[in-house]
Amino acid sequence: MISKRLVNLMALFLISALLLTACTPAATPAAPTAAVEPTKAPAATEFKFGLILVGPYNDHGWSEAHYQAGKYIESKIPGAKMVYVDNVNPGAKPGVTVPQLVDDLVGQGVKIVFTTSDDFKDGTLEAAIKHPDLPIVNVSGDHAWKDGEDFKAPKNLSNFMGRMGTAR
Repeated sequence: MISKRLVNLMALFLISALLLTACTPAATPAAPTAAVEPTKAPAATEFKFGLILVGPYNDHGWSEAHYQAGKYIESKIPGAKMVYVDNVNPGAKPGVTVPQLVDDLVGQGVKIVFTTSDDFKDGTLEAAIKHPDLPIVNVSGDHAWKDGEDFKAPKNLSNFMGRMGTAR
């Protein structure tokens, strides 16, 4: 049985994809007797998404995998633009918080934010509460996992992980 949270997450991604395609202007058919002149393809509507990385974007590991996924999305979805912040950890950026970064990303026009560390779960929850109309996905964490120990997510917060479990 598919969980309600998973259905909501899939619906969020589907809605995002539909919005991207719906915003692309439809082609108008040329009159059959009119001379057809080459036209430029209409510019795709920009869709910004935010990515908050715990390590450097080129760490050859966890953070780089997320960064490369963002680049892949940019290459496959017309108008998609990634806005990322890397090295978000106390050693590299002391005093910087996830809610501060989400505020900045919202100011840059992002429509969805992905945070990529279990260490970000509390800050991601705080940002989701502060921005109730912004979909936020915490890759790992368990605030949006119904069976998780820390379940307490608002509707705009989701978790995503290949498999989640608790060590008891």
